[in-house]
Formats: sequence, structure tokens, C-alpha cells
Amino acid sequence: MAQPKLIVFDLDYTLWPCWCDTHVTAPFKANGDKTLLTDRYGEQIGFYRDVPEILAHIRDSEHYSAVSASRTHAPEVAQEMLTKLHINKEPSKKYLDHMLWGIGTKISHFKQIQKLTGVDFKDMVFFDDESRNKDVEKALGVTFVLVRNGVTWDMFKKGIEMWRTKNGH
Repeated sequence: MAQPKLIVFDLDYTLWPCWCDTHVTAPFKANGDKTLLTDRYGEQIGFYRDVPEILAHIRDSEHYSAVSASRTHAPEVAQEMLTKLHINKEPSKKYLDHMLWGIGTKISHFKQIQKLTGVDFKDMVFFDDESRNKDVEKALGVTFVLVRNGVTWDMFKKGIEMWRTKNGH
């Protein structure tokens, strides 16, 4: 069965329930199994429930890989969170092949992703919580999936099916 080659995730309100540049404050301390972090003021943060399994599935797949694209104004905070939050006893950042963060449009991020990976835009699926970022679909041909309350298994499967339908598979 046909599969996309690249799965791209926004960070905030897609992988975790906060804006890492405004809702939490470094430094972070991980709990015992490193699945939750506590920030400087005692706020706890972790991935949405299905995210660790989804990222592990992607990494273990022979079909596709994962990338992060975010306009976060605090890439150092995102980096610390992805270093200290673990999946299967490994830093979660190891589950992302590339991380494109910071100022710029999602379209510019995707152009950089395409240069780094060599993957055609039509072979990418993008999960993001902001509907305004659907412009990557219109401008570049990326399959866009609007996320509400974090990426779930059902949403992930829906995104793959949307890609198949769009690409005639």
C-alpha cells in the first residue's frame, strides 16, 4: 500500500498541550521515566497521549520519517523539551530526522525541508493545529491535516488516508 515519505509535525498544540515559547519556562526537570517535565514554576508538561507511540511507529517504519516544523520563538526551549522528554528510554528528539524552527512562514520551512530531504512536497503530510497553515497545501501540494487537541492515532491514520486519496492511491 502506498505511503507518504515524510510526516511533518508542528510542535505546540500538536505534539504537546502548550506553546513552548510562552506557557512554560525552562529549566525543566524530568520525572522518573522522563515522560513528563516540570518547568521552573511547577507546571507539568508532556506529549499528548498517542504522540510517543506515533513517533516510535514512524521511526520504526521503512516507509516514512518524521520532521518538525515550528514558528516557535523559543527554539532552545523546544530543544530542551525534546531532549528531556523520552520515548522508549531515548530522548524524543532522536525520533525526528530534522527540526526546522523559528521565524519564517511554514512555506519557507517546507522549502528548507524539501532541500534537506529531497522529498517531493506531494509526498509529505503535515499535522498542525493552525488552519492558516493550510497554505502549504495550496502553495506546495503538501497534504495538510488540521489537528485539534493533539495528534491521535485516528488523526494520524486519517492523514495517511487523505494523502492516499489526494495522490490517487
